[in-house]
Amino acid sequence: MADTAGEKKTAEMVFGIIAAVGTPVRFVTNTLDAALQQRGYKATVLHLSAYTKAVQLEIPWPHENGDEYTRISTLMKRGNELRERAGRGDILAAFAAAEINSRRGGDPPVALPSSAFILRQLKHPDEVYALRKIYGDGFHAVGV
Repeated sequence: MADTAGEKKTAEMVFGIIAAVGTPVRFVTNTLDAALQQRGYKATVLHLSAYTKAVQLEIPWPHENGDEYTRISTLMKRGNELRERAGRGDILAAFAAAEINSRRGGDPPVALPSSAFILRQLKHPDEVYALRKIYGDGFHAVGV
C-alpha cells in the first residue's frame, strides 16, 4: 500500500518470542531485528520480565552480580508471582500492550506504521491468546 506521496506504508507488527530456558534468544531477536530493518521497519525489543520491576513482589529483583541461572530463575519466579497475584496469566502481555499503546499518538491512538515490537519472552499460553486478541493478524508467535 502506498500513500499519496508514493511512500510505502507498512503495518505495525508484534512478535512474541517463545523459548525454553537456555535458548539463544538474543541471537533470535538480533536476527529478527536485522530482517525487519532490511524491510524498512524499526524494531523495539521489550523484555516482559522487566515489567515485574514496577510491582512490589515478595521475590526480590535479581542481584546485578548474580550468575545467569539465578537471574533467569528469579525473573521467572517473579513473573509467576505476579500472574498469581493478578489472577491473570496474561498480565505481562497486558503491560507490554500498554507500553506499545503509550508510544502511539492521536486520539484515539493509531497504529505505528513501519514499527515492530519483539516481546521477550512469552511464558504463559494466556499471553499468546491476549496478544492475538489485541493485535489480530499483526501478532506473530515465534517458537524457538
